[in-house]
Amino acid sequence: MNIQFLTSFSDKTQTVIIPISKSETSDALQKIAEVSGVSEGLITQDFEAETKQTLMLYPQNTTTFERFILLGFGEKSNAKTIRDTFRSFFFQNKEKLPNSLSLDLCQFSNLSNLKNSSFVEIIDGAISASILAGYDLGQLKNDRKEDELKFPSELNVIISEDQIQEAEKVKLESEIVTQAQLRVMELVDLPANKIDAQTLAKSAQKSGKKYGYKVTVLQKEEIEKNALHALLAVNQGSQVPPTFTITEYKPESLDNTKIPVVGLVGKGITYDTGGLSMKPSEGMYHMKCDMGGGATVFGIVEAVARLKLPIHLIGIVPATDNNVDARSVRPGDIIDSHAGLTIEVVNTDAEGRLILADGLSYLSKNYNPDVLIDIATLTGASIVSLGYEAGLLCSNNQETAQMLMQLGEQIGEKVWQMPIWDSYRKALNSDLADIKNYPGVPAAGALTAAKFIQTFTNKHPKWAHLDIAGMAFGDSEFAKGKSATGYGVRLFVEYLKNLKFS
Repeated sequence: MNIQFLTSFSDKTQTVIIPISKSETSDALQKIAEVSGVSEGLITQDFEAETKQTLMLYPQNTTTFERFILLGFGEKSNAKTIRDTFRSFFFQNKEKLPNSLSLDLCQFSNLSNLKNSSFVEIIDGAISASILAGYDLGQLKNDRKEDELKFPSELNVIISEDQIQEAEKVKLESEIVTQAQLRVMELVDLPANKIDAQTLAKSAQKSGKKYGYKVTVLQKEEIEKNALHALLAVNQGSQVPPTFTITEYKPESLDNTKIPVVGLVGKGITYDTGGLSMKPSEGMYHMKCDMGGGATVFGIVEAVARLKLPIHLIGIVPATDNNVDARSVRPGDIIDSHAGLTIEVVNTDAEGRLILADGLSYLSKNYNPDVLIDIATLTGASIVSLGYEAGLLCSNNQETAQMLMQLGEQIGEKVWQMPIWDSYRKALNSDLADIKNYPGVPAAGALTAAKFIQTFTNKHPKWAHLDIAGMAFGDSEFAKGKSATGYGVRLFVEYLKNLKFS
């Protein structure tokens, strides 16, 4: 969709979307009534500006406007409700809307006056929503017709003259971040026979070549040479060789200014049967989404490279499927790891933490980042704890945790900090190995998993772990079944924008 900013309606304007907040409806509706010729009383009978509520008006007193579409934003709006409302509107009406639309943010709308919102959030919400609403989940359908994919190609946003410069800046960033988010969604939504460890790595190579950042893919022989034993163990039951993809963005020149070095590790389990500790069949159907953390890391690196942020970013994704075979790792087996620690595999369905262990150990030892973060669709226990409202955060650095929580609340990708007490580490003591991958009981499952992972961070003083099992993939109005959300890209781009070297 081509988006441009104008200070007034053109003579060809036909359809105008007018966002209205519930708290300040009277002035806005009075103006609309005057122009449309429809009485204010009649409008208020049918439109209360509830969140996502719409009302279509056909003006009687003007030839400039063919129709007004009033779009409600409720009593209190924040960045997330703004994005969700715009996306819902564009998605639900994408086949009905004309090719060219206008979105009014200054002449009739009162949305820019919302006390709990900012102009930046409104512009970003409208732009990101218009991109995401055009996302097509049916890309593999044979009977898909092009006319079924109809979507407006032009959006004219009406703002004041003094807002145009800021709006253009927001537009550029919003398009980049949303396109990265869209890439994550496409990777997570594709089935495992289309996205395996090899094709996942190739997608990173393609992006790196296009946007100018370094991508190195370690294949099985190099993985063996680098002693990434835990990744190899999980891969034993797979027909597809594993990959260990290292993406790296570093600004070309910053006048010798010292910049933060940040390391991200994403879980890249392209399909998870649970291994020999097999999952129930009804839960296994959606396990193509288990590489959501890895896809998110790829999306973050791509967005940061395109935005040219002043930060040195390394994103690593160890990737394999967790499958069942005569050679599969067995419950009770003891495996090695990159960190040199032996691991007793109590449960083969606790495999994500094994490949993250190798990724974190490799990254911390080879790059010595100032901040080390892992992102993973790791445990169902995180959903038991927080539902589908927030990612579960554990960290040994309160400044990092507080910053992620505050930014998550601000932009609408919430995270909630949970403890990582030393007593959780005792639950992972093994008689036979240095550590076991599962305590044997489900109590505090998300937290013992985090504690296991922390063991492989080389005692990094600024480490954070984000379990996004309840956030990366789920139900929504935008698909018939569960689908990807792209959660995490916005959060970490915002985090990296605000991160200062200390």
